[in-house]
This record gives sequence, structure tokens and C-alpha cells, in this order.
Amino acid sequence: MGPFLRTLRPDTARLRRVFDRHAHMVGDPHRTEPLMRAIKRTVHTGDVVVDVGAGTGILALAACQAGAKRVYAIDVDGEALELAAWYAKRLGCEGRIVFLEGLSHAVQLDEKVDVLIAEIVGQLGFEENILVSLKDAKRRWLKRGGIIIPERIELWGAPRTRGTLLSSPQRLADVSFRKTFPTTLHLHPTFTVKRDGVLRGLAAWPRVTWTHGCITDAAPSKPKTHWGQGLLDITPTRVRRGERTRWEIVMRPDPKNPLVETEVLWRRCP
Repeated sequence: MGPFLRTLRPDTARLRRVFDRHAHMVGDPHRTEPLMRAIKRTVHTGDVVVDVGAGTGILALAACQAGAKRVYAIDVDGEALELAAWYAKRLGCEGRIVFLEGLSHAVQLDEKVDVLIAEIVGQLGFEENILVSLKDAKRRWLKRGGIIIPERIELWGAPRTRGTLLSSPQRLADVSFRKTFPTTLHLHPTFTVKRDGVLRGLAAWPRVTWTHGCITDAAPSKPKTHWGQGLLDITPTRVRRGERTRWEIVMRPDPKNPLVETEVLWRRCP
């Protein structure tokens, strides 16, 4: 997760509060360590990088340490960027990181980038508007042949009762950012129940390939991540072994604020 997290702590009460607010995510080794390895493998000396949703700057700093000549760090949280700038100054990277407060779609860059980083992955993989944000950023900023981190996001899920899955997990969605990708997902999974129980909803979680061989998997069978598993809950219903349960899930740009928010709709089909 980078030596600065272990050795540097902000010297003002306000920045310490920002540090504490982000510590659960940044300090998650199963998310952060493979992501940092992906940046080290992907960013080369002289590259230009943009980090969308930069937060406290850990990924922007990792890109600098990997050799980037310039990194654009974009976030709507001005306090988080202030903490990122504090880190950059102490690690000797302040001259190579440009901090930009705002939503990525409202930001203009003066040059194309070699690497586009966007760790705006949610508990359900796509609900933090990553599809819209990445499509826009890829179109406007990424050089031909440039690289996106993450490379791929899969959404997995299974019906759940309290604390237990009622069927084998299956992949619900698979989006590769190397290819053309949609901004709306319309999913229709079907599961076969393996044990009697009370169905309380559909558990879902992301499996993220940051780059080849660098993966964060939030499955319940894997070490716990800060994401855990989301629950698309329904009115509790008793189900029996062998019963098939069908679902409809929609993730799309929110009609009221499509550039900023994602609407998630779901139902258990009759």
C-alpha cells in the first residue's frame, strides 16, 4: 500500500480526519496491493497519467513512483485532494501531480494520457458511475493504444438467506474496458436453489482485474475486502431445494443526473 501510509500521518487535526475517513479503503490490502502492483507494471518512465476519483492520492503517488512525468489527479472531494497534495509534497512528487477538483466530465486536460486509472468500483461493481465516467474519459483523454486500470470488472452473485448463499455463485456481468463497453447493464440471471431456506435477496460482489495477474475478488469465499458483498434485498420468501429463481437487474445512468449517478433496479421475477 506504499510506505507513506505507514510512515506519514497528517500534522493537522482536519487532515487527520480526512485520513481516518479514507483509511478503511486505502488500508484494505486485498484491494490496494494488487492495484499498486498493476500501476507499477503498467506505468512507464515518461508516461502521462490521469487518476479519476483520486481521493487521497495513493494511486497518483504510485504512478509517480513508477516513473510518470505528469499525473492529473481528479476528485470532487477537495479535502481529500488537499491531503493528497500534503503527501505529494513530503514525498517529493508535488511538481509532477496536477490536482483538479471537480467531476471528471467537467474537467479539461491539455494533453492525451498514456494510462487512465479509475478506482471508482463499488460494492456492486458498477454503481459508482464507472461506466459513464470511463467511457467519457477514454474518449476524450486516452491515447490510441493507451491502458485503462481496471482492465476488467466482473459482477458475481447468488441468492442469499441470512449469512448463507442458497446456490452456487454465477457471473452476472463481465465488462472489459479494453473493448467498447456499454453504459447500461440489463441482466437476467437464473439460479437453482441448493437448500431449503428463506430467500432474503441476491448477494452480489465485484471481481476486478486491475491488469493481468493483479486481481481483487470480493467473493464471500475470499479474504474480506472493504467492499464485502452487496444485497439486493426482497421481501423474505421461503424457497426449497431444486427451485429455480429468476431475477432482473438493471444498472443505468440515473435519469435525473446521468453524468453523476447510477440507478440500480432489481426484482425477483415471477
